[in-house]
Amino acid sequence: MDILVIHLFNALLYASVLFLIAGGLSLIYGVMRIVNLAHGNLYAFGAYVTAWVVGQVFAGAHPVVLYLLLPVGAFAAALLGAILEPTLLRPFYRRAEEYQLLVTFGLLMILEDLMRFFWGPYPLTATSLFEKMGSLKIGESVYPRYNLLVIGIGVTNGERLYYVPKWTATAYSEYSRPIANGWSGFVGGDYQYQSLRFDQSRTPLPAYAIWDLHLGTRNDQYRVNFYINNLTNKIGLAGYSNGGYGAPYGFAVNTPRTFGITFAEKF
Repeated sequence: MDILVIHLFNALLYASVLFLIAGGLSLIYGVMRIVNLAHGNLYAFGAYVTAWVVGQVFAGAHPVVLYLLLPVGAFAAALLGAILEPTLLRPFYRRAEEYQLLVTFGLLMILEDLMRFFWGPYPLTATSLFEKMGSLKIGESVYPRYNLLVIGIGVTNGERLYYVPKWTATAYSEYSRPIANGWSGFVGGDYQYQSLRFDQSRTPLPAYAIWDLHLGTRNDQYRVNFYINNLTNKIGLAGYSNGGYGAPYGFAVNTPRTFGITFAEKF
């Protein structure tokens, strides 16, 4: 049981880190309208600065000092962004996304080389703070408290991402009954619900629910299925296009009511 709990904590840890990175990228695109391919390198720059300051420059300092130094990487990344935005990114705000992709890809390569030049090709570690926090005993195993801190930051400070609903629900049910000679009939359906969402320009996408039905017959080798997807022909807004990448302006919607029949054979 303790192994399962540790795996769950590890999943939450990696999800929290990825969520915070993705949340920053989503916020940048939503506010600045820039497709920044170098976002991960700016994050890495801040991480390198923090690891260098905490793990090397002040490695033997009191834990309280190390905690106070944790935001130094965020300030360094913000300072770098304050230099890059007016000089490199601002001229491309009204240009096509292709130019943004090219310039930020070039910035990606430059930042990567600069970090290797200053800190070398090997990873930096900041294990002093990691070790000072100790571990939590879970059954017969131990788990670092620092990882729990990262999980807590991801849960409490994470923002709602674009196109991600706060609530979703899915239900599926099927009833099957034998008919004759190895054949059986079945009927079933599923229900899908998505709550209110927002796109990158903060346009609200209303909640909607979709019902699907299917019925048919099958045996060990063959299957015949008749289906009706989106039974009530509910039109849900899936997103809004602002004309980028040559796409037309307007809302994208889900698939309307669809009838069909499928035949399947096992070989």
